[in-house]
Amino acid sequence: MEEDELYMRQALDVASRALQVGEVPVGCVIVLRDHPLVPEGESVVISHGANQVNATRDATRHAELVGIDRLLTGSQSTDQLRLPPTADTKGSTVGTVVPESVRQARAEQWEDRWINVKDDVTHWKNSFGWRNNDKEELRSIEIFKSCCLYVTCEPCIQCAAALATVGMKRVVYGCKNDRFGGCGSILHLHKPEQGAEQTTTGVDGLSGGYELRQGVLEEEAVILLRSFYDRENFHAPDSKRKSKDQKYD
Repeated sequence: MEEDELYMRQALDVASRALQVGEVPVGCVIVLRDHPLVPEGESVVISHGANQVNATRDATRHAELVGIDRLLTGSQSTDQLRLPPTADTKGSTVGTVVPESVRQARAEQWEDRWINVKDDVTHWKNSFGWRNNDKEELRSIEIFKSCCLYVTCEPCIQCAAALATVGMKRVVYGCKNDRFGGCGSILHLHKPEQGAEQTTTGVDGLSGGYELRQGVLEEEAVILLRSFYDRENFHAPDSKRKSKDQKYD
């Protein structure tokens, strides 16, 4: 299997777990290659992330930022702020009923640890998971210069700018984000000459840009997103929930 497709399938797996807990199913993995920490010709997942907007009640917690935060800070702005598995949609754990399937999925996500080679716990790659490594080089923003981020949906403008700011070397995504895409659909923040022109924030690093590939396993990514929007969102307020009879585009 082509390497880009292999890692995109892992990102889709991360996104599927987000779907199980009622998040928009977008997932990513951050892959390190061409670096002294990794044997020549090899690559390894060093972090991963899925949308945690509902779990943290923070609209900025998109998959890409979760993956970056996990690696650099030990997830101070994401996992440590998540609601517990027994919380209802308002965050309360008292006198509420959370579906057992959701409770189990949340518990699994709460304790998740990325395993690169699941059938061999002694494999060297497994020492690179964001929770179980002690390599100081991975805690530096400089590591992203040797990284490729695989994400199931085109990064939004916020995340596209963040990826340029941290100096991500390459980004591969599945389906386009026609409403908010920052890597070609709306803005082109991945392009060095256009990133600085299209933002008024003056954030250092945006002029760097990064390599881009789109459309890898696009159909699978679209199907996963549709599966979220075609069902009732149990995180939404009662007045906003869509009826099961309603049709969606």
